[in-house]
Amino acid sequence: MTQSRKVLHEEIALQCVVSSGPARELMLSNSWFFFDLIIRSMIEHLAATNRLDMPRKMRFCAQFFDDITTLVTTLTSEIISRSNKESEERFIRNLNSSLAFFLCDLFSVVDRGYVFCLIKAYCKQMSAKISTLPDSIFLMSLKLDFLRIVCSHEHFITLNLPFGTPVSPSPATSPCPSVASSSSQCSLLSTGTLVEKGNFTELSLEFKQQHFLVGLVLSDLCYVLSMK
Repeated sequence: MTQSRKVLHEEIALQCVVSSGPARELMLSNSWFFFDLIIRSMIEHLAATNRLDMPRKMRFCAQFFDDITTLVTTLTSEIISRSNKESEERFIRNLNSSLAFFLCDLFSVVDRGYVFCLIKAYCKQMSAKISTLPDSIFLMSLKLDFLRIVCSHEHFITLNLPFGTPVSPSPATSPCPSVASSSSQCSLLSTGTLVEKGNFTELSLEFKQQHFLVGLVLSDLCYVLSMK
């Protein structure tokens, strides 16, 4: 009877999710190592199965993505629940940084929209807890450090370029746009209402949707500056 071969990154992600007790504590303490193994295994898997040219959404199975989502959510909860223990400050900072570096590495391997969703889930959990604390300096510093690491990605600028907005319309499909197409783009800018343009030149919901990472950083900066 033959058994199907297990893929390393899928098995590590699954075991990280289902682990408990001392095994889970060891996993958390060495999360950087397991995250690094997952990324390396993912890249090796793509090369070995000739999937490097496949669309990013189709490179890995749905169950693996579900396990990664669960892992990120549970680790974020772990960071939040232990953040009030001064004796574990170093442990929490290391875990938080490891998670951030992992998501930063994922940008280069999987669909970036999926990674944005993971970052959004992390920030949503952290912000929800921060809003309930009278003293949220430590959690806020963790969140800012997380964003600092994520924003260190080599394609940070590209990840934040907006297209199709009243301020920055979609680029012409031709590398040498005609006079007519150029005039059309200028017309879009000139006919757009001030309200529409303002939505993309201020820290509005529209701006944060078009500049996701920058929007997160600026939103947190506003929050920090408003703290007493």
